[in-house]
Amino acid sequence: FTCTGDLWSFDYYRSEFIVSPVPDVRVYKITPGIDKFLIIASDGLWGVMRVEEAVKIVQMEEHTS
Repeated sequence: FTCTGDLWSFDYYRSEFIVSPVPDVRVYKITPGIDKFLIIASDGLWGVMRVEEAVKIVQMEEHTS
């Protein structure tokens, strides 16, 4: 038995995960010169921050480095 994700999401009464441990996987073509960075994050980040906020933080860090 292999489990990924939060253990709190497992409903022992129904013997199933409330939140699926199966990851969402997508393939994106990255275009050099256009795509500048990649943010890899879990739902833990996206649960508290909008995509636009995360991009703004990375852009500010890029300009200060």
